[in-house]
Amino acid sequence: MLWVAVFLILTTASGAWAGMDEKGKDAFRELQLGYVALDEGDFESAIGHYTNARDLSLGDEQRYNALFGLGSAALELGLLDDAREALEEAHELKPGEAKCTFMLGVTRRRQGALREAVTYLAEAAVRDPELTQALVELGITYGALERHTDAERVCREVLKRDPDNIEARLGLAVALFHQDDNEAAVREFRGVLELDPENARAHYGHGLALLFAGDRNGAKSEIIYLNTHAPELGADLYERVYPKE
Repeated sequence: MLWVAVFLILTTASGAWAGMDEKGKDAFRELQLGYVALDEGDFESAIGHYTNARDLSLGDEQRYNALFGLGSAALELGLLDDAREALEEAHELKPGEAKCTFMLGVTRRRQGALREAVTYLAEAAVRDPELTQALVELGITYGALERHTDAERVCREVLKRDPDNIEARLGLAVALFHQDDNEAAVREFRGVLELDPENARAHYGHGLALLFAGDRNGAKSEIIYLNTHAPELGADLYERVYPKE
């Protein structure tokens, strides 16, 4: 699950609760219900509760939490325009919050706004060095922009922190392949497959890297695997190994 827990305290001091008017208490209840629904994966219910919390919110703190939760749930459902709208407003309220900046970067990447995504993701990674996933997403985005040297650099940084991060190792393998370092790419794809033997993208990339490294027979073995487990990738790899004259 991609969403990051909303900065919401589920219990509050009795004095603070007593100081709320009824509208504030209702907003807080909706935030609690939204948090629970998000945590349970009931994203449609989460959207409903966070929308209510947003409309009832008193002050920037409640509104930020409602918007961040709303954007997180919308992103999980693939409602990218709704996610962007909510997260942009949350970001305006608290531009220094790394997790909101990160989620906005992910949303923009999925919308195809790659250069804008790079800005948000790089900022999130700087603001919160513990937010490793921001670097993972940044590496993916650099790859999509064909900035393969940058993708390699970022993926290597992730792997220093988390050597078993499959996304980063796969991103590194792809970056190396696109820089024509095929033997190194083969090693990295194999590293992914050691961690995740059924990773179809890694089998496909491994086959390509083997082919360009001069191991045609090795590439053929990956066609056999992919024909069973990921036929579309198998067909694509077959056409590369056996190009039409």
